Amino acid sequence: MPSRASLWLAAVMVVAAALSVHADVDDPSSVVVEPSFSASIGLEVTFTPVPPLSFDVGSALRLTLAVAAFTFASETQFALSGFESQRFDAALRLGSVTLSELVVFEPLFAWNQLAVHAEFFCIHGGVEWILANIGSPQTPSYSMGGVIQVGATPLCGVSALSLTGFGVVDLLQLVGGIDAPFSYRLLRLFRYLDELCAGPEELQVTVLPGFYFEEQVLRVEVDALGLLASSTTWFDWMGFARETIEIGFAFVEPELAFLMSVTLDAGLTVGAMDFILDLYVAPVGFASRTRFLAPPSPTPVPIGFDGQQFALSVEAIGILFSFDTSFDESFLFERQVIAVETEITPVRFVSRTSFDLMGFEEQCIRASVGFSGVLLYTGVLFDLGGIREASFGFELTF
Repeated sequence: MPSRASLWLAAVMVVAAALSVHADVDDPSSVVVEPSFSASIGLEVTFTPVPPLSFDVGSALRLTLAVAAFTFASETQFALSGFESQRFDAALRLGSVTLSELVVFEPLFAWNQLAVHAEFFCIHGGVEWILANIGSPQTPSYSMGGVIQVGATPLCGVSALSLTGFGVVDLLQLVGGIDAPFSYRLLRLFRYLDELCAGPEELQVTVLPGFYFEEQVLRVEVDALGLLASSTTWFDWMGFARETIEIGFAFVEPELAFLMSVTLDAGLTVGAMDFILDLYVAPVGFASRTRFLAPPSPTPVPIGFDGQQFALSVEAIGILFSFDTSFDESFLFERQVIAVETEITPVRFVSRTSFDLMGFEEQCIRASVGFSGVLLYTGVLFDLGGIREASFGFELTF
């Protein structure tokens, strides 16, 4: 596998170099070199306590490169025990066609994903081939999967998507892992608070033994004249598996939207239901989410109240204050999150504090400073037991 990946990357770089040079049609002797080039290199070091009196040190070296239509990214991770993982990600855009490949070692070969995507007018499609080690490090076991993707970009407010997986499930991980698109959009304030101190989540489909049909996902979205509606349906080898339906309305002035989301299981019974409200009147943003969930059978109640969340954001004197309050199925206090974010160029500061029913839960603090293409950052996460994680790093862009 390493040799195949190396040959592919070398071929991509040769093609990219060729594409970065073009000749003037009027004067064939003149050659112009495209100036498109960017790169970055970064290093992050993380300290993690290991009870009772030890600690672990991890480091991640990241490199990105973009030359014309070619992009390349590498991430290498080490710990005190030695090499942990290596990730290579490359892509080449040839007009409306994009070729990409992802290779991962952890520390032995773990994943190879080759993809071809194309877009013509309002139709886009692609094919993904995956070879993965689904066994253990001691006993490797390799399996192959494939995904066929076909979709239509929004036309008159209507868009569609189809994902078909062979030997692969969790197909929506390829498109951001979003089960309900409009709920995802309206819950952006909750998502902001959840991701404020967390790194980017790695989304990856699940490869199963054998190359058989495993999952089909069909999605249709309508966003026109204030109407928000979507239907996402899952099928497996036995037929209909589940469906999520969204319907709501959005207004421009003021920025107000409300939405109902219903999930049906294989028996066409309601498994979950959400009611979402999102409002923004500058400089105040407000969001509410009311959850209902089908309790474990056997129960006489088909669906019951499962929780309530309120989120509020206020921007004043250059500081963004955000709050998230959660209540459980008995409408008793469950969790409170308070976040503060401010940026006084070139310094950015973030603080996120959470409380539960017992009191203080955890605190996260992050700070960064950027100047002349250099970004320096540090962060710490701690609770009543002490520091849970501390990190610092830099990124150089040129």
